[in-house]
Amino acid sequence: MSNEKRNTATMLMKCQNLRGGRIIYQDIKSPEKEKWGCGLECMQVALNLEKKVNENLLEMHKLASSHKDPILCDMLEDDYLRKQVHSIRRLGKFTTQLKRVGSGLGEFTFDHEVLQDFEPGVARKANNQQIVTKLNEDTQK
Repeated sequence: MSNEKRNTATMLMKCQNLRGGRIIYQDIKSPEKEKWGCGLECMQVALNLEKKVNENLLEMHKLASSHKDPILCDMLEDDYLRKQVHSIRRLGKFTTQLKRVGSGLGEFTFDHEVLQDFEPGVARKANNQQIVTKLNEDTQK
């Protein structure tokens, strides 16, 4: 997933450079939390992050629209916004499921049922951070 996000950023920077824009780099801060208590907590953080990315893409689309740039608008809609919405829906569904099943055995069952669709045997080995990474990778495909 991180490679896909990096490729997206690179493509947007190239697009900006081609149009004579200037790129201003900002620090990327580490997450506030480095240890997760449960899968639900981790999933909620991932969902909120995807929502924030979606808000930024919508803001960029609004800006492109106001500058009458249909090429950028189409690119954002076709290549990025649809994927973001799909990712948000999927993470929202998983968050709801995790709320219903609870921690412990419920979380283990969720991991097993969801992750067996991705890769056989991964549910037995995965910890909470690996689960979110794997789910996000799948939603971006």
